[in-house]
Amino acid sequence: MNKRADSIPGYLPVLDGVRALSLILIWVFHVWQQSWVFWIIRGADGQTILNLDLFQRCGYIAIDVFFVLSGFCLFYPLARSMFGDGKPTDWIAFYKKRARKILPSYLFLLLVIFLVKDLGYVNEYTAENGFKQFLSSLTFTSTADAMTHGGLVSTSWTLCIEVQFYLLFPAIAWLFKKRPVLSCLGIGVLSVLLRLWAVTHLPMSTVTQGIVFFYLDLFAYGMLAAYFVVWAQKRLSRADVLKLPMTLIAVVCLYLIYQYMKWMNGAQIPDMDAATVHRFIYRPLLNLPIALFLFASCFSYGFWQKGIWGNRVAAFLSTISYNFYLWHQNIHIYFKRHPVPILYTAEEAANHAHQPMIWFSLFTLAVSLLISIAVTYLLERPMYRYGFCGYFKKIGDWFKKK
Repeated sequence: MNKRADSIPGYLPVLDGVRALSLILIWVFHVWQQSWVFWIIRGADGQTILNLDLFQRCGYIAIDVFFVLSGFCLFYPLARSMFGDGKPTDWIAFYKKRARKILPSYLFLLLVIFLVKDLGYVNEYTAENGFKQFLSSLTFTSTADAMTHGGLVSTSWTLCIEVQFYLLFPAIAWLFKKRPVLSCLGIGVLSVLLRLWAVTHLPMSTVTQGIVFFYLDLFAYGMLAAYFVVWAQKRLSRADVLKLPMTLIAVVCLYLIYQYMKWMNGAQIPDMDAATVHRFIYRPLLNLPIALFLFASCFSYGFWQKGIWGNRVAAFLSTISYNFYLWHQNIHIYFKRHPVPILYTAEEAANHAHQPMIWFSLFTLAVSLLISIAVTYLLERPMYRYGFCGYFKKIGDWFKKK
């Protein structure tokens, strides 16, 4: 299990739980896309005992949560420095840390896909197509072309948006340091106007959906939540009296998010393009309660912060979340192309038979978890800690001892 991080300055346990829950939601959504089997458990009398249909259909909201959470985590150290904790931001060090966190696992996956091409989503490789796919993936520009969008790493389109936001982050952070509320409000209005313009002037294609400027408000909400968390920590002398109202606010936010999912699932939308436009326009209705939930949970009762959201299981899932997110969808597609005979056949997978698809889901989950654990603890974490040269020096020292 993951080692508790309570000793880390400014550590907020609720962030682990939010990341873990988002990971579960996106897995539920993606495995449903691969199987199209609804997870409904009925009793002997035919009555529904458990129906996960809503979470299967609307698990995509985890993407919004990840972006809001990213804005929170990126700005939280800067917000602490604004109030006297920590050093002023060193942007060179910032980009080095981001590179050490993101690149090793991502480049390793691309290397594996290069060697095992059926892991990628590209059905047929040509010299030109393969070069274009790998170049766009390496430069985080795969969202610029519908042919390369998710062509190798299915989930990389969100990573492209994340990396592109890193390039804008110093300027946005400078604005937030000057006027956090006004900056968030301005970015929020700008993002809404840009999305309204997009749905009336641009085709709702994968290229349009991969433009970082349409997601700036998501990051901004998280940044503002981080600012107010630090502000409250420093300025409120009796934060303990807020535990009850803040816990209740957090619960209400979860309820609002659940109602948003029900509304999106029940909306009478004629086709997929219209559904995409619908989500595009009404995105702030989801992301405001997400940001408010993060803020409120940081001042809630201990059982809510550490028992429910910051427990050891959540911390562990949070630790492996990046690699699980990278790998799980590609694992799905690989084993649909290469079925495991003792569990299901290619014909059963194609027909989405219920029982074989249950086995398919459990099997790909197990494989994704094992790979994520291995890559996290053997590559991502030591590479982040020791750096590229230090990592291979450690490996060399280990072999010398053997």
